[in-house]
Amino acid sequence: MPKLEIERITYTYREAGKPVLALQDVSLALADGEFVTLIGPSGSGKSTLLEMIVGLLQPDSGLIRINNEPTTKRLGRVAYMPQQDALLPWRTILENVVLAPEVQRKNRRQAKAHARELMPLFGLNGFENAFPAQLSGGMRQRAAFLRTFLAGQDILLLDEPFGALDALTRRELQDWLLGIWQHFQYTILFVTHDVEESIYLADRVLVLSQRPGRIVQELTVPLPRPRQEWIANHPTDMIALETQLLAALRG
Repeated sequence: MPKLEIERITYTYREAGKPVLALQDVSLALADGEFVTLIGPSGSGKSTLLEMIVGLLQPDSGLIRINNEPTTKRLGRVAYMPQQDALLPWRTILENVVLAPEVQRKNRRQAKAHARELMPLFGLNGFENAFPAQLSGGMRQRAAFLRTFLAGQDILLLDEPFGALDALTRRELQDWLLGIWQHFQYTILFVTHDVEESIYLADRVLVLSQRPGRIVQELTVPLPRPRQEWIANHPTDMIALETQLLAALRG
């Protein structure tokens, strides 16, 4: 039974008074605990698709099922991390990461205690009382991840969380995220523009076409985990997968 299922979603928005077909007949499914990446050209509807799953937008047609339940009321059913960390500059890191439990009206003291317990795992130990401006880009992303995890949902939608980071920090956080995923066994849908990243992280890669976005390729990643050492010793396997995905992106 899929943890998250999208069935024949179509979505249209208006631009300068004219309808624009953004997504057409999109279907996908994620199993419990699966890590799936979604790639596609700019404007193909990747972020729009996440916003529909989280409940910020409603499709023109089609169904979205969470835990096998079709629903139009999805706000709060999945955890969502947008492209920017969106940390509030006037709040400390601890106060930022407990924002989701606060919005959900959970016990604030318990939420802070839980956040403090997780700080070491998220590489934030000792920075509870720091402000966002005092942190590096990588640490800000870790804080944004912790805030997302504290939303208390086991489906995570991540929209290009490493896109603005340098290559070294990006790889460090990719490995860190895989460790977090394996520890908690979340179901993750991860949007990226980076073909190598899409392969490195995922069990499967889905490719969206140019607008209107449609799923035009589904690639099961056959590489064993952990991947860093394997890819270093078998670079031709990685190149073959990248070539296949780039061909799909080019249409």
